[in-house]
Amino acid sequence: MQPFMVRDTINVKLIRYLDNHPGSNLIFKIAADLGVDRHTVTTHLDELETLITAHFKASDLKLLVDANGVALQRSAKVNLDRVMSFLTKESLMTKLIRSTFEQTADSLGDFSEKFFSSLSTAKRHVKKMQTHVALYGLRYSPANNVLVGPEAMIRLCYYRVYWETYSRFEWPFDHVDQQEIVRQLTQWTDQLGIQLDDITSQQLSYWLVICQQRQRAGNLIKLPQVVTQATIRQQPITDLPGIFDAQIADENEFFDYCLLFFTHYLTPDALKPTGVVAAGSSLALNELQARFGQLHDETQKARLLSSLNVLHTYTLIFTVGGLLLDRAGIADKLVTKRPWVIEAVSQVLMKLRATGNPVFDNLTYLSAQYVTVVLTYFDTTPLNPTLKIQLMIDATPSYREWLLKQLRDYLKDKYHVILVSDDEPCDLLITNFAIETAKPVIVINTPITRQDWLHIQQFTM
Repeated sequence: MQPFMVRDTINVKLIRYLDNHPGSNLIFKIAADLGVDRHTVTTHLDELETLITAHFKASDLKLLVDANGVALQRSAKVNLDRVMSFLTKESLMTKLIRSTFEQTADSLGDFSEKFFSSLSTAKRHVKKMQTHVALYGLRYSPANNVLVGPEAMIRLCYYRVYWETYSRFEWPFDHVDQQEIVRQLTQWTDQLGIQLDDITSQQLSYWLVICQQRQRAGNLIKLPQVVTQATIRQQPITDLPGIFDAQIADENEFFDYCLLFFTHYLTPDALKPTGVVAAGSSLALNELQARFGQLHDETQKARLLSSLNVLHTYTLIFTVGGLLLDRAGIADKLVTKRPWVIEAVSQVLMKLRATGNPVFDNLTYLSAQYVTVVLTYFDTTPLNPTLKIQLMIDATPSYREWLLKQLRDYLKDKYHVILVSDDEPCDLLITNFAIETAKPVIVINTPITRQDWLHIQQFTM
């Protein structure tokens, strides 16, 4: 779980640090590792201790603070998500953004009075919140306590706030009857002839509440025409049964896309786009193959094209930011581990964007998504630095072939492994002989052992 707007705060960092460092931790060591002073650590430890004591049994979760340091004792029945939920709900920023959705305050000053906060404190939190909502292309207006920006992005922001904060624990919409929302969803899915699992139903329940609330406030979705011309499950999207009043243009189609984008019910091949989306996906498929190698499996190629169709439709509706955190995390890791893959993907995207097709405008989002696509469908090891290996082992030809394959698989995230002959220069000699050589060498056992693999993994050129 990534609680919205508190994922980088000191309380979150502190609770994660203690959970990752079992046993007693010295205050000065925690402060140094987190990049803060000792007073900050002790202040927030007091806050965490109060929160934990108020919401958890001592047998489930307990913070132990003594002269030797601090330790977090957590039973197997409790995970950190529950703690994160309380940290998020009790943050003033979460209360503030909820007030913009629920319309419980007319201005920042009104919010301060209703939530017993000084205006100066509220303003400090607004400054922090602005940096978060900016990721969605939005800004907060203190004058009337609303989010300002594209309507689709406002709804996505609210969905992330509520889903990430509450989805595992409670129904957060106090003013909405959950059973009535479920009834409306069931009526809609019956018309579509589909049956949703519990998680998908819960996700769409959140979306339904958010859409209805925004509609009541007079804030309606306007979709690009091309995405309303697509087909889903072999039917024009405009002909599908709608969950909202048919008179509200684009709202039903937007909700259909929520089913496609944010749940696992529909597979990518359910979508058949037209216009710039179809053209962009076809162009992207060709460019990806030109850069990373041809796909000869037609089934794989069709799946890739379907995935691209979904990504490019998404970028026309949600035009700002890279908001799928799991995939963004993959890209972040590759920046340090395999930067050449990121560079190759970036080059492809810049070339595609130069075509002027609007599906390539949201590079922040597409960069993270294309990395996942490339890793799924293409062999990226040829992009890695080449590692020339010489095998000098007393073994059968079949064992040598097996070992080479294992080496390539084992090192695929670091190197492009090629085998060279005995008279060619090499970067690494792997042998099961005790020999004297000036070459970098790793002596292995036959059969190869776990310790041998560790030595190979630790090798760097």
